[in-house]
Amino acid sequence: MKFLKSEYDDLMKAISEEGFEQVNFAFVKKKGMLHIQMNSSNDSFCFFRKKESVMNSKDKFEDKLTYYTGPKKVEMVKGWPGVMEQFKEFVQNGA
Repeated sequence: MKFLKSEYDDLMKAISEEGFEQVNFAFVKKKGMLHIQMNSSNDSFCFFRKKESVMNSKDKFEDKLTYYTGPKKVEMVKGWPGVMEQFKEFVQNGA
């Protein structure tokens, strides 16, 4: 999974808005997932973006993005806004 600049920018903005310094967070890719960890905590927030090409009713391929959170990729969320909502809760709870 490639870490998109738009995702990085949104995460950095959320960290700043909650009053944390961006340098206190580490971004680590493990097993295809992106883990975001506050340097002073053992807990991390992780998400996975799955991209599929599906054929629509007009016999054209279109890309479908699905986001999952959690270490087991079991909780599907409603797009990037769903990931950001959960991330903001994670940061508000002290990461």
